[in-house]
Amino acid sequence: MRAVAYVRVSTNKEEQELSLKNQKEFFEEYVSSRGDELVEVYSDKGKSATKMKNRKELQRMIRAAKRKHFQKIYVKDISRIFRNMLDFIEFSREVIDGHGIEIHLVNMGSGKDIDSFLLGIFAMFAEYESKRISERIRFGKNISKEKGIVPNFVYGYDRPDKWTLVENEIEAYWVRKIFDMYTKEGMGMSKIADYLYSNNVPTKKKKDGSVSYTWSQTTIGRILSQRLYTGVLINNKQNNNPNLYEDERIEMPESEWIILERPEFRIISDKQFAEAQRLIDANKTKLPNEVVNNTRRSEAHILSNLLKCTGCGGGYRRYQRQHSTKGPMYYWWVCANRSAYGKKRCTHEYIRLEEEDVLSALSLLFDYLVDDRGSFFKLVEDTCAHLIKEHIKQSGSVDISALEDELDTLSEQRERIKDMIKRGLLDIDEGEADMRELNLSIQRISAILNEQDVTDDLTARVKENLLAFFETFDRFSYREGLTNNSLRSVVSKIDVINKGLLHVFFDVDDSVEGLFFPMIIEGNVSDTESNNST
Repeated sequence: MRAVAYVRVSTNKEEQELSLKNQKEFFEEYVSSRGDELVEVYSDKGKSATKMKNRKELQRMIRAAKRKHFQKIYVKDISRIFRNMLDFIEFSREVIDGHGIEIHLVNMGSGKDIDSFLLGIFAMFAEYESKRISERIRFGKNISKEKGIVPNFVYGYDRPDKWTLVENEIEAYWVRKIFDMYTKEGMGMSKIADYLYSNNVPTKKKKDGSVSYTWSQTTIGRILSQRLYTGVLINNKQNNNPNLYEDERIEMPESEWIILERPEFRIISDKQFAEAQRLIDANKTKLPNEVVNNTRRSEAHILSNLLKCTGCGGGYRRYQRQHSTKGPMYYWWVCANRSAYGKKRCTHEYIRLEEEDVLSALSLLFDYLVDDRGSFFKLVEDTCAHLIKEHIKQSGSVDISALEDELDTLSEQRERIKDMIKRGLLDIDEGEADMRELNLSIQRISAILNEQDVTDDLTARVKENLLAFFETFDRFSYREGLTNNSLRSVVSKIDVINKGLLHVFFDVDDSVEGLFFPMIIEGNVSDTESNNST
């Protein structure tokens, strides 16, 4: 019987790498001793069993099972595959019941093939054990937090161990300088970031293994809000979600924060830190749209997080001005990097987009698309079909049935050679030479079939996402209360090409490069910009 093995280790540490290698070697011998043919070993490293959807090799194995590439899965124990009932139900439906795949658990005495009923019972125990492990880990982390475990990564300090921070003399100097520029010199966060960048001050984090000098307004804001600089360590602001089915960390109420005095960590005085917080709060009040209906400012405006600069890849920022108390308010958008840092961060031409002109152009576009959505859907579908055909063309057109037949024939030939060697009908050296040639052919065909499996999965995913997009667009209404969220449900981004040209990309399938469908808006921006310029 054609079989595969699945192995997993939860970290990328060196000892776990050795464990992964040992598991593979074990299954190569074990499967053969059970009379089955091991055709592939799927291995995930650095992956937790509580997140089945994130394990690429497991997902590839499931796709191969649907294609009937094998009939049995060997695994050390059930927790290697899943640790909660929801994942078990999905796995059982797609693999065990759906395609008749057998499961063999190695840790059942001398090993045993089990049915879906027993597997369900084991899955319940695995979920219970996973919860216990999570509780023990959470308990251990809470104890560490109460004892005063320090953050892994804070600008201004080095971390010799998990309980100690040592002031980094050079970084601490720049922490003090940042607070002075903000509280004494009246510089804003963007100007401070630009100053650090212009003076080649390295950040704490490296980019692609190299020192980075790119500072941002967000980074400066985090430094100015970090209470650790006043000798106060705060732990337990966030915690892991106790629900196994939820990945996101949860924000803890302030009453559950663990606050510890660590005077040896002080870099900034309480007075200067308090002044920085006062200025931060005061600057927030200058932005009337900071929060709109409990929505973050980045989502408060229709075009937020959509306009993208094709020069630097950054986003556009909204500005507003009222020339007189009774006059109208003008709104416009400019590349955030070009506005804050000039040509040093963005070499693209300076482009100012009047918000009214962009919304007017979008209105004309959606009037056309909504009124003739049948033609629009056909165009999107044809575009996706073309991209899929190109992918298939690049990967090579193959006859799946013929390849699977050839693979079966080669496997049978290999088994006959093994049998002839055992019975003494074939010389061992001659038989091994024939086996090497057969194994190479089997590996070549398996690789082609696996590539085809990826193509089939791509096609299925795109078709599924197409249907979802059509359903979303059917519900989409541009004329009635358009919001940033509703616009982003159908549009992934709007590229700013030049002053008179925008490209609108519709969110069909962002998991595949190039599978956005562009629509072009011409004339509306540049024609009206000069009339409404403020």
